[in-house]
Amino acid sequence: MKKIIIFILLLVSTSNLFGNAAQPGIFGAGGFGKFYLFFPEDSIYFKKIQMQEEFVTVNLYNGFAVVKGQYWMYNHQNDTIRMKVGYPLNATYIYDQSYTATEIRFDALYKLKVKIDGINQQLIKLPDTLENRWNSLEQIPNYDDTVTDWYIWETTFLPKSVTKIEVWFIVNTNESIIRLGYNNKNFNGFIYVLETGSIWKNPIDKGRIFIQLKEDLSIDDIHGIKPDSIFRVSENQNSLLFDFLSLTPDFDDNIIITYSNWVENFQWEKVIEKYVEYYAEIDKTSKIKIDKNNFELKVFDDPYEIGSTWWGSLLLFLFLFIIYGIPILVILTVVIIIVRKIRKKRKLDQS
Repeated sequence: MKKIIIFILLLVSTSNLFGNAAQPGIFGAGGFGKFYLFFPEDSIYFKKIQMQEEFVTVNLYNGFAVVKGQYWMYNHQNDTIRMKVGYPLNATYIYDQSYTATEIRFDALYKLKVKIDGINQQLIKLPDTLENRWNSLEQIPNYDDTVTDWYIWETTFLPKSVTKIEVWFIVNTNESIIRLGYNNKNFNGFIYVLETGSIWKNPIDKGRIFIQLKEDLSIDDIHGIKPDSIFRVSENQNSLLFDFLSLTPDFDDNIIITYSNWVENFQWEKVIEKYVEYYAEIDKTSKIKIDKNNFELKVFDDPYEIGSTWWGSLLLFLFLFIIYGIPILVILTVVIIIVRKIRKKRKLDQS
């Protein structure tokens, strides 16, 4: 009896472990958030610099994305602030810690280039260790601490002045896996964790995210976007536009895009070799004059909507059987054994 009880407890513990196995998510997508404070000694400046304006430009290709971010940072203090900031190369973001969590995992930034007020910055690659990092990620709820390396640079913010930070990089979108329940699909995936802007002094006064679909991609190649109704689209310019004002971003503002299909034999190395050309191209995109009258609001489908498969249904059945069926069978078996022992004891007592 004691062994059976222990076995039941083990099953219950195992079912808790399996609870997150089917949570929706997008894994290995090309993505990024904003830069963070890095060293512990800089934490005294937390919330003293405001991201007054941001302009993110994305050239979306089949298999990868080229990103240019422009950020106007205002120092509200009367003193000059010098701090080291940087990008985590990879990260995992979880919506909540319950069994219905949505997980976003991206890796990694390539050919990162940074300018401050038009001057190229020297980047330092550092390992992510608790000994040398102030955990600014913890200022954002539910950010899983799985970063392995950082690109760091030093920034000087003059008092009561605006400092312009520009970044360029490339991300691989071809390796993403979208999961809903036990169904998986290899769409291209792109992520912008807008919420990371909340670590700076709030709010972000104004911002724009402008995405242009390149080469043979079109609006019809987009499977889904979250949030589903923030982007305006221009069929003629083959582009998407999202403008916002006075925003303190949270999880619901994070942008997830699934598009096109997995590219077989994708030659990622050749993409990286041409990064100078791609950066010149995105500089042109970032300077396009946008007439908002040419854009219409569009509601997109769920990026996690991937349909079902027979093996996914089978896995779901097996999962439910493990979670519910086996414990019920074990409990019934225990009850039967107990009843038989009681009956046997009564018969012995009567005889």
